Amino acid sequence: MIEPMHSGHDDAAYQWVTSMVETHVIPASLDPVEAGAAFSFFERSSFAEHRVRFVLTLDAIRRRVDLAGLRVAETGHMSGLSRWLTSQGTNVDELDGDFRYEINAPNDTYDVLLSFEVLEHIKDQDHRNFDDLVLFNDTGVRAFAREMHRVIKPGGKLILTTPNACSLFCIEQAFDGSPPWLFRPHVREYSPDEVISLATDAGFSLVHFETMYAHHHLDPVDREARLQRYFNATAHSPEDRGDDSFFVFQKN
Repeated sequence: MIEPMHSGHDDAAYQWVTSMVETHVIPASLDPVEAGAAFSFFERSSFAEHRVRFVLTLDAIRRRVDLAGLRVAETGHMSGLSRWLTSQGTNVDELDGDFRYEINAPNDTYDVLLSFEVLEHIKDQDHRNFDDLVLFNDTGVRAFAREMHRVIKPGGKLILTTPNACSLFCIEQAFDGSPPWLFRPHVREYSPDEVISLATDAGFSLVHFETMYAHHHLDPVDREARLQRYFNATAHSPEDRGDDSFFVFQKN
C-alpha cells in the first residue's frame, strides 16, 4: 500500500472544498467515521485531486454492496479508493490488459469488479476497413463490457463510475458555446442510458443507478437555478444531472 503523503494543497479554493465536505458530505454518509478517515487518507495522499469523488463513491458502495469476504478486483491501475479498501481489509486485485480486447484474468473469478473512470478512456479497436477508420463504432467499449462480464462470477457485481454526459455542467457548456464535455482528453463520455445499454448487451442487469457531484463541486451557485428555469420551460427532467454516474450491475 502507498503510504499517504502531504499533498501541499493549501489554496483557498481547495480548503473551501475540504470544509464543505467535512461539514455536509461526511456527516450525511452511511458511516461518518469511515468517511472522515477515508477523506483524510485521500487528502493527505497523491490522490488528493480525486478526494471528493472517492469519498462519495465509497459512501455509494457502502450503501449498496457488502464487500466483506468477497474476492474483489479493479480494472486498470489501483485507485486511491481501492487502496483505502485494501487498508481496511478488503484486498483488491489490479487487472490490466488492452481493455479494447481483453482483461488479463480467468473466467468467473471475482465476486465484485470495480471500474472507476475507465469506460470514457476506451478507444475503438484497430480499424479493419474505411468505416472503422472514419466512424466511432463502440467496438472497444463493447468488448470491455463483455470482458468485465466474463471475469465476474455468476451472480457477481460490477460497480462502475464514469462521467455523466447529460450532467448540468455539460448542458451549460453547450449553452455557452463550448463542447459539452467534462474533460476533453476523454475518448467518449456516455449518457447513463448508453452505459446501461452497453452493460445489458454484455449480459448484466441493472441493480442501482445514481449520479453525484464529484468533479465540479466549485461551480457557481446560480448554475442549478438557471438550468432549473430551462427545465421548467422545456418540461425536461432535472433528475440525475450530477457530473458522475454510479452504477451497480449484476452478472446474469
